[in-house]
Amino acid sequence: MIDTEARPQPRAVTAAGQRTVVVGYDEQPAGIAALIWAADSAARRGARLRGVHQLSGREVPDRYGPAEGSAELVRRGRSRVANTVTEQVGVVDHLDVFVTTEPIADELVRESIDAELLVVGSSYAHLPSAVLFDAPSRFIAQHSHCPVLLVPAGATPSSVAGLVCGVDRSAGASEALRWAAHDAALRGVTVLAAQVQPPVDLHGFGSQEPLGDWVAAQDIAEPTTIVCHVISRYSPASELVNLAAERQSMLVVGAPGRHTRRGHVASHVTSQDRVPVVIVPMKPPTPRVEPELA
Repeated sequence: MIDTEARPQPRAVTAAGQRTVVVGYDEQPAGIAALIWAADSAARRGARLRGVHQLSGREVPDRYGPAEGSAELVRRGRSRVANTVTEQVGVVDHLDVFVTTEPIADELVRESIDAELLVVGSSYAHLPSAVLFDAPSRFIAQHSHCPVLLVPAGATPSSVAGLVCGVDRSAGASEALRWAAHDAALRGVTVLAAQVQPPVDLHGFGSQEPLGDWVAAQDIAEPTTIVCHVISRYSPASELVNLAAERQSMLVVGAPGRHTRRGHVASHVTSQDRVPVVIVPMKPPTPRVEPELA
């Protein structure tokens, strides 16, 4: 791996404990859009911006070549990211760049350990990956330790009119709704909590409490307006994407588990490029502290 930069420890938190938004950057249109979104998200959160850039195969010298050549490639890669930030966003107060030749999906998952948000372009959804023979975006969504924002080419933060949060009343949906409420408060927009259920009730949906009662029970602390919406359809992923597109909204869903089947909603929405989508992982359970024996 080419790297002349000393890694911060931990990676995505400064010595003062400041939070960090990490972006996986490539020179595709979706990669540039991701950089713009990451800078916007970092500014809204008062966080640092950290860019991770993978050198292409044609840029990588002989692994056993002179160290000076490797250092020059790293310098160019870092300058490329910094210049793109300046061109697209302007001056960013806190920016650092990490350049690597390692598989980008693996590197971003490592970076997510201490990040507040990980942002990648939707172009990652259509690239082959060495891991699990799967698209990097799906791998990242399944294994990231923090929320992942997938940005399609051409999408801009200023175009977001609201957030659509897919809920199925699971613990993962509760985590996604909390994240959506927090982000909506930062943007000054509303959240539409949407549940998609089949028209023919074969799973007892009719016996559930009203969706509004479930949302209220989540005890969301953010001062955000949450509107409830129930849709009777058979394809939750498609319906949620359509709803977000119609409302010019960002879509938020809970992450699939590491061993979840591909039919999970989050697995489907990572492969689309119509709307920005955030995949929110479950927080690890708090370790139980056993009382000391007298």
